[in-house]
Amino acid sequence: MMALVLDRMRINKQAKVLLLAPDKSLLTLLRSRGIFRITAADIDPEPYRSLDLEVRKLDLTSVDHREWRAKSFDLIIHSHVIEHIPATLASPLYEIFRLMKPAGKQLACIPFMEGYYEEMLGELQPDERERRFGQDDHVRRIGSEDSAVTVGKIVHFRPVDFSTEFDHDILRNANIPASLWSGLKGSTVNVFFRSDWKLNI
Repeated sequence: MMALVLDRMRINKQAKVLLLAPDKSLLTLLRSRGIFRITAADIDPEPYRSLDLEVRKLDLTSVDHREWRAKSFDLIIHSHVIEHIPATLASPLYEIFRLMKPAGKQLACIPFMEGYYEEMLGELQPDERERRFGQDDHVRRIGSEDSAVTVGKIVHFRPVDFSTEFDHDILRNANIPASLWSGLKGSTVNVFFRSDWKLNI
């Protein structure tokens, strides 16, 4: 899905891109589209030493605003990141939106699950985290049933229906199951603009 959305957006090859929790396949995808002004970041750069790009340290619970200046990036991409961040949900989302340029865009795969929102920032056994949140290093589950009153109160979501945005043969050739073509799913690619942030006062 990410490749289809990126190609539809026609990102300028001079765009400054921030890739959070960088995935080698995403890095390869961007480079194959001629996009090379890429900054990669994660709270723990060590596991990414084999990646063909320096990974900078970025802790979304405590961002140094002198090092990570506002309105710095044309495009920010993150996939299955915010369920790991041990801070209230609005906190990492604020930092990500803050880094976007006024005309910037954000591509986000948010792991929506069936059911309702649940969060635990305190101590919890790994097996209990896995049972409640789907993985033993997650601090929350983001439910699709009540998304309008949880994450939807923080950012503006647009309805996602790839069946109306792309030819069905294109989706099938990309090996995207029809069950994932619409709605909020774990693999749904959400496109956000800076103006989608709702909590300004």
